[in-house]
Amino acid sequence: MKSRGFFICLALLFGSQYANAGGPQSLLPLASVPANATMTLMPVKAANGVTYFVPNYNGTSANFTSVSNSSLYSVSSISNAAYTEAEEAKLNALMQNTQLIIQQSELNTAKCKNNGLGMSCTTTQPTTLWKSGAYDFMKLYSQAYKMDEPPQQTLETESGTETKKASHDEAMVAVMNKATDKLNKTQANMAAEDCIKDAPKKLTDDSLRSCGLQQALDAFQKAKSQGKVKKDIFVFNDFSDGDVSGKMWLLNSDGTEAKLLESNPIPVSRGEGGFGNGVGSLRTPNGAILTKEYRPPRAGNIRDGIELVGLEPENQDIHKRGILLHGWDPYAPTQGCLGVPGAIDTGTKGKRTLGGVPPYLDILKTELLKEGGVMIYNFTPKKASLCQK
Repeated sequence: MKSRGFFICLALLFGSQYANAGGPQSLLPLASVPANATMTLMPVKAANGVTYFVPNYNGTSANFTSVSNSSLYSVSSISNAAYTEAEEAKLNALMQNTQLIIQQSELNTAKCKNNGLGMSCTTTQPTTLWKSGAYDFMKLYSQAYKMDEPPQQTLETESGTETKKASHDEAMVAVMNKATDKLNKTQANMAAEDCIKDAPKKLTDDSLRSCGLQQALDAFQKAKSQGKVKKDIFVFNDFSDGDVSGKMWLLNSDGTEAKLLESNPIPVSRGEGGFGNGVGSLRTPNGAILTKEYRPPRAGNIRDGIELVGLEPENQDIHKRGILLHGWDPYAPTQGCLGVPGAIDTGTKGKRTLGGVPPYLDILKTELLKEGGVMIYNFTPKKASLCQK
């Protein structure tokens, strides 16, 4: 594993920038543009302090490769490409936010010509598109050291009778000091088997998460009584803090831990737009959803994923929207899907494993999720608010 100093420096160097619009932006492979498609491209300039990198984290070590702005273009339009309505909505939303990127190296075989401010390129073979976005370095730090609670980026301090929020830099210092003290005191007890053994207790000992777990158990029993659930194991995604990266727990029908992977919980990412519904919203659904049978290969921009259907009135549109459970870097947002460590097929270069091992989704999709009928419960801030009533 990289040294603790590496992660502390990483968080301090990038953490404050992550909160600002001009901070570093991660690049993740997103979709494939088919041959004979035409794209309008604009050069990405090194303006407003924006820089780009490709993240790789394999559970034990991290590597972040910088990418030169001069080698990148933002995509402003795509034509002659057959995408579904849901995929078009996602791609259009990213283009409007200048988050749909193509690397210059991907254009070596394309036919391009200048059109004034940018270029017009017609592909001669399938070409990879990349999505840019913020990267949760603080969450990466906490996950790497198996901290019970992720660091917070704000800090409440008392000044006489007034309460004020500390500056972001002050909060970062407090967070890192607290995290380092905690790690120094508990490092001897951080073996993986101990984390697994105590995992369910971390849910039940927290009143908010205990409430969320009860919501999930109620939803599980309802779906099972309706004949929709095929397995006595369900997935509980703790997104209660609203962060990009949450925790995915695999639990038995009685709420105890299901020992299917080497770690429990594992990280899981939410959509760029937060939580909710709506075509083109890039939001991850709230509440109870159900997996469909795993049937690769499939059409679409992400070809290796598990289709999902909604079990609640507010999330009935997720199958139409093309919301999937797929392999992804769990410290970066998706386009409304659920992303966990595992392989992702962009349709151009075979299977990519973002962040290397462990391939959690690759294991689950051939075992627990193979036949479908597994309930997933997204415990989001909206669901958490019900616990306060």
